[in-house]
Amino acid sequence: MEFTYLDLIDPTISFVPIMATNWFKYKENHFYSIFTDNENKKFQIPGYHGNRCIIEFEMAKRLATIQKKLTPQGLSLRIYDAYRPQQAVNFFTEWTQLPDTPLAKELHYPRAEKKDFHALSYLSQTSSHTLGTAVDVTLIHLDKCVHLKDKNKNFLGLWDPEALDVGNVGYLAFDERSGHSFDELTKEQKENRKLLYDVMIDHEFKPLAEEFWHYYFAPHRNKDMFFDFDVRDNYLTIANLTLDLDS
Repeated sequence: MEFTYLDLIDPTISFVPIMATNWFKYKENHFYSIFTDNENKKFQIPGYHGNRCIIEFEMAKRLATIQKKLTPQGLSLRIYDAYRPQQAVNFFTEWTQLPDTPLAKELHYPRAEKKDFHALSYLSQTSSHTLGTAVDVTLIHLDKCVHLKDKNKNFLGLWDPEALDVGNVGYLAFDERSGHSFDELTKEQKENRKLLYDVMIDHEFKPLAEEFWHYYFAPHRNKDMFFDFDVRDNYLTIANLTLDLDS
């Protein structure tokens, strides 16, 4: 399996390095980390040492095809994570055993317990991200005039004012509202979810039932090779735009 940088394949696809950052604004002058035992301390997730999106090569090309279809509609893909090192997956398992930080629980999983995340399919000890067959993605508006202006009360997950409204929930909301079967949505929210779902399914992606943002790309291509190279911004590229992971 070959990997590349997403911006080498299509620089118009938006990427926000959530895992490399892990430092998010709660309110004015108040930031927090999700994956730590101290929400007020910036914490580097193991394996993430760069801000570029590393992604499996064939999946990147397929996302570029989707992007070309979305752009005339005033929309764009936004990627939050693609390839994920196994060391990060191992850390997330350890994190589920750490005490909760009150703010992270309030904003991301108020109705769930971290110890149950694997059973609920919010996390996995053998992640498809590490296999190179998964991407975390949403849709954003290209027109700044239609961006969401205010965060709704009881919003869960990471707030993204450019994203389409999919039900008062965002990336890393570990809650039933994130699931594809959740139906307590407005007509617009349902249509927005369906828009992302349809365009991904039409291009050989498969959904994860519990998370509206998580899609698998042809997972049969790679079932047992869990990668653990670091996310870095300075791998050398080979002529076909794939990465030389030994560089």
